[in-house]
Amino acid sequence: MRVIFKISDLKRNGISYNKKNHHSLAKKAALKSMVLLKNEDKVLPLSKKGKIAIIGPFAKKPRYQGAGSSRINPNQLDIPFDQIKKLAPDAEITYSQGYSLENSDQEVNDGLISEAVEVSQKSDVTVIFAGLPEMYDMEGRDRKDLKLPSLQNTLIDQVCKVQKKTVVVLTNGSAVEMPWINDVKGVFESYLGGEAMADALADLLFGENNPSGKLAETFPKQLNQMPSFINFPGEKDKVEYREGLFVGYRHYDKIGIEPLFPFGYGLSYTDFKYSNIQVDKRKLLDTQELQVSIKVKNIGKRTGKEIVQLYVKENNSSVIRPLKELKAFKKVEIEPDEEKSVRFTLGKRAFAYYDVSLHDWHVKSGKFEILVGKSSRDILLNETISVESTVKLKKKYTLDSTIADVMHEPAAQAIVSMIISSTERSNTDSLGIDRESVLGGIKLSSLVAISQGKYTQMKLNNLIKSLNKN
Repeated sequence: MRVIFKISDLKRNGISYNKKNHHSLAKKAALKSMVLLKNEDKVLPLSKKGKIAIIGPFAKKPRYQGAGSSRINPNQLDIPFDQIKKLAPDAEITYSQGYSLENSDQEVNDGLISEAVEVSQKSDVTVIFAGLPEMYDMEGRDRKDLKLPSLQNTLIDQVCKVQKKTVVVLTNGSAVEMPWINDVKGVFESYLGGEAMADALADLLFGENNPSGKLAETFPKQLNQMPSFINFPGEKDKVEYREGLFVGYRHYDKIGIEPLFPFGYGLSYTDFKYSNIQVDKRKLLDTQELQVSIKVKNIGKRTGKEIVQLYVKENNSSVIRPLKELKAFKKVEIEPDEEKSVRFTLGKRAFAYYDVSLHDWHVKSGKFEILVGKSSRDILLNETISVESTVKLKKKYTLDSTIADVMHEPAAQAIVSMIISSTERSNTDSLGIDRESVLGGIKLSSLVAISQGKYTQMKLNNLIKSLNKN
């Protein structure tokens, strides 16, 4: 109620806004967020001349926003087919429906597919608008798989048999499987691009603007690659998020799975060269900042924007951590043959993990790799630095601690020496067993039994108390 009253007090009458400027802003956002996933043989950008086949009802009835409570009524809504015709008035553009949005799970409509195939055969290039209808992709309803409606996959397969230059434009809220990825020449992920998505998409298709978006999620090849696959949707109305830290690219890196498209991935109509990574110091305290710089050069023929990504990897971590973590990124616009310096500043959090005993972020002394690249799987530059922690963690010992844990503690030297001497005449070496490794893994709770009562439980309890006081 306090919020409602506050808003009511701030209410002003006679306020207006520029609808045209708002629409321009919507287009700008759409241009920056759409991702070019594939561009084989440089099928894109499209020529504004020749014969272009446009297939799919999303081309005339676009899905540009989410369903449910996110739905709004825009003052202006661009239509993809209209924007394509507007931008290429000299091209012969033909439309075919190809599939039905209302009957997306029904039997294949041979008439619609036959018509789409025929139109595609007569064209120089085919653009298929595919994606998830609202019933597949809305709030309050979980998706059962990552598949497109079967009719759409069938359509794409059939069209690719007669048209080698096929481009798929996806409109969907999140990742989908692409069983046809090796058959199409180009793929644009437009997501749900807002009221100006059509205008932005047409500009990107014809090269009026250069795509610069990167994936903020991983696209798996199939559902069973996902980190939540085993535990979702759970049982008895309960689901546990057991993937923990290993969501997204962290999972795929740790397991060693090659995704369909990795986190941070996205193509451009130009090419960028990364070089000359530099750090302002190779050794630092966790209270200090690290300056990282690299050079990025546009070696193509078009002005483009590149999102440079910096990941950090801890070598020989003693805690469970992802192989690498995104810690910084910057988007830079570069002219052809121009080279720019991209700089990052990394503080304590870039190297830290959350320590539950401290209730705070903690950096463990050690070596870290600074990784810079175009995506989570396209790392081009790296540098190694050492970070020293200014916070010394007090180790807590219990009956489950091992001989290896206490081996270098002065209070435990006597018991460690006793255990080592008692096994010096053992035949573990002759059995091919590493004696030191075996001893190191012995729990303190086993010492009473191993010593055959010579080392009592009381002495063991006193040892643990002594270790925890130091």
